[in-house]
Amino acid sequence: MYAVTKFLGNTLAYFFIAQLTRLEMLGWKPMKLPQNQRHARHRRWLSTCLPAYLLLTIGCASPGNPHPPTLNLPELVTDLTAQRIGDQVELHWTTPSRTTDGVDIKGSVTAELCRQTSFTASPATSCAPVQRLAVKPGPSHVVDPLPASLTVDPAVLVAYRIQIFNAAGRSAALSSPAFTAAGAAPPSIQHLHATATRGGAIIEWQHESTTAPVELARTLVSNTLPAAIASSNATGMPSG
Repeated sequence: MYAVTKFLGNTLAYFFIAQLTRLEMLGWKPMKLPQNQRHARHRRWLSTCLPAYLLLTIGCASPGNPHPPTLNLPELVTDLTAQRIGDQVELHWTTPSRTTDGVDIKGSVTAELCRQTSFTASPATSCAPVQRLAVKPGPSHVVDPLPASLTVDPAVLVAYRIQIFNAAGRSAALSSPAFTAAGAAPPSIQHLHATATRGGAIIEWQHESTTAPVELARTLVSNTLPAAIASSNATGMPSG
């Protein structure tokens, strides 16, 4: 804008000079006025034409780099995880707080979870939406109960993807997939119990006819021993 107005102002000034030169070549001579009248005429010319010229040449400040309008599309989810537990899948991710343009998201956002079991077509057409929920920026999760067709053998690979929609119902794209397995789940552990011993604990449960591995998890729920156990440290475990 600045370059255009400067060009127009210079063009206008050159046009006036060219016209005056042409008139002088044709024999025109400016009328001579008394000294005081010439000064008054010059002052009137300056007060009328000079501001217009300055307005055209320097009146517009040089603008900064233009920025395209933001589409307010939430960023892609990059940390989606899926964990099969029994006949359901727990999914966790972080809902973004900024848009693909790097500004804060305006308005409410919605997460749409899709499940994919066929990998012959693109995810946009083969990933079937299964849940849609309102979310807020930060840690988010959802549980997807598997349909009966995915809880029986043979086992198949399942991929989950998620996309975040803005208030206008638009999203940037689907996230990268998080994988888990479908099929018959291993039988759950029955009659689990633990017996404390001097060297640790004995863990027992009911045996099932399965080749699935068993994973044992240990969680510290208290770092303070009960009074009965604390008093028996020197003599052994308390009697029941």
